[in-house]
Amino acid sequence: MDSRIQAQTIITVLFVAFSVVYYEIVIGLVASKRPTLIRLIEIRDLIKADTIDYVIIKHIAEADALLAAFGNSVQSLYDGFSVVFVLCILNLSFLLQHIVTFIYTKRLGRFYEFPSILHFTDLLLFVASLIIISWVNDSIRDELYSDPNITEEDKRLRLVHNLMNTIDFKFQYILSIMIAMLVIRVAVMLQFNANIGPLIKIVGKMMTDFQNFAILYMMFTLMFAIIGNINFKYYCTEYVSFFDSIFTVIDASLGNYDFHIFDTIKDDDTLLLLGQVFTICIVIVFNILLLNLIIAILANTYNIFDSRSNGLFLSKILNTRDEMNYDENYGAFFSSMPPMNLVQIPFVPISLMLPLRHPTLLFINNFLM
Repeated sequence: MDSRIQAQTIITVLFVAFSVVYYEIVIGLVASKRPTLIRLIEIRDLIKADTIDYVIIKHIAEADALLAAFGNSVQSLYDGFSVVFVLCILNLSFLLQHIVTFIYTKRLGRFYEFPSILHFTDLLLFVASLIIISWVNDSIRDELYSDPNITEEDKRLRLVHNLMNTIDFKFQYILSIMIAMLVIRVAVMLQFNANIGPLIKIVGKMMTDFQNFAILYMMFTLMFAIIGNINFKYYCTEYVSFFDSIFTVIDASLGNYDFHIFDTIKDDDTLLLLGQVFTICIVIVFNILLLNLIIAILANTYNIFDSRSNGLFLSKILNTRDEMNYDENYGAFFSSMPPMNLVQIPFVPISLMLPLRHPTLLFINNFLM
């Protein structure tokens, strides 16, 4: 079981590292070409609006120059999104592994740990990957392969057109969710490490205390935001609306405060002084009281569970033991590691139809191993 955990951790880390780096490269490439795409959109709208011939010709000449400046960048963007498309398909394997493991553990009468944080993260990763797959297939690749006689130049122009139409799609937000879920998956895998695992389990226990602290933090944030909005909405743009007040209070709670925002109060020295005292109260409550409170709470939690860290670590091993122990019938399916487990999917229906210890089932298991 230890060797399987180590191999799965290494493969997951390599896959996550490659995915994260590649997502960053694609986002950077899109960001570098975004101004050109926006300008092409503006030119297209100007051409539709203008009726003067020489003005239209001028716009067309500018558009041709921008397209020429694109050069091979259009193909690079397309290749980048194609690799992202493939990575998203591979991301689907993580949730599929949960389903396969659940089916075979129940078939053997073994214990299956549910729910766990990996079920939540892999479900989000699955949904986000499906969104990206659909977007690339329906938007980026739209009409690129509908005509078998299309020339390379026409294909390039269609690709630029597709990019122009989807420039406002916030795909980077979805990629950010995918990156976060993949990194959390690595952290969960590291729980099986004898050195890092106990620390991760302690951090998990601390999250409960942090949730309670977050409730207290939100209560004080809302209180100060309401007070600031009521008293200063007619004088300070930072408190002009309730949501602006919330963001201003959050900024102040993080140390980003400014006494000069109340300088706009010209005819009421008392209110000016009240605003400065109000800011001081925010800083004292959040930066001194609450900050030291959460530090004390987390330190206390660490002291409680530090002596029990090995027990927490072993409990994780015991909870997943039935999912990782080898079986002569389904050991290959238990031992499969995403994203390589995708090659096993066609064999799942066959294995479920065969009785235990059937020669064909044993052959499939040995073949997949």
